[in-house]
Amino acid sequence: MHMKHCPISANGGCRSDCASGRYTLSDRRGYVFPISPVKLSGCLIRIMNSTPTDIITKLDGLRPATCVLDFSLADASEVKARIAALKAALAGEPALAAKGATGGHWNRGFTV
Repeated sequence: MHMKHCPISANGGCRSDCASGRYTLSDRRGYVFPISPVKLSGCLIRIMNSTPTDIITKLDGLRPATCVLDFSLADASEVKARIAALKAALAGEPALAAKGATGGHWNRGFTV
């Protein structure tokens, strides 16, 4: 999710260090959501999900070019594993979601 209201600025003024990766938001259940600036956009903030979102098991219901792969919080081994899983799924093999990942709003009947 993106938001123009910067929670860092609202909590003590802009420090211009939001790209450091040390800022998060927490919800009432204790889930932690990393936040980061969207490059070249001033104070446009991106709020990441608290757990990785993986919709590889939903590929059959998606139109071509519907998805974007975002590995901004993943390490190199995770990136390699997810790309290999996607290639296998596109080749007709069983789709395997990443361990600990969520389908997010895709699991609640959201359609494109």
